[in-house]
Amino acid sequence: MMSQGKTPSTSRNGPVVLVVEDDAAVREATIWVLNVFGYVTREAENGPAALDILAASPEITVMFSDVVMPKGMSGIELTQQALRRRPDVKVLLTTGHSQADIDLSQLGRDGIRLITKPYSNDDLEAALKAVLGD
Repeated sequence: MMSQGKTPSTSRNGPVVLVVEDDAAVREATIWVLNVFGYVTREAENGPAALDILAASPEITVMFSDVVMPKGMSGIELTQQALRRRPDVKVLLTTGHSQADIDLSQLGRDGIRLITKPYSNDDLEAALKAVLGD
């Protein structure tokens, strides 16, 4: 999940994305790619940390979270709690499992998208634009 030939922009003022991923290498690579595409990023390694960051950071527009995470809170549970606290936040979820195995209807909200791993950088950017309505 690395970009070919692009370097992160030093000046970013795009939407703010909270990246929630327990694997540090995946999280860092994702942040790098999002920065290349002009997004401002925040990061969390698990659901409880993500909820703390969301509470303290009203500028966050999108939460991009893995579905399967440790610390007793899945991406689905995180999304449910995050939307109770921040109904304005957009959500993009990712999983290595089949999309058929993930039931987004239990979240009770349209507009939440799911992207399956592995995904390309372009797929990630397209999914974020779709979530943002761009």
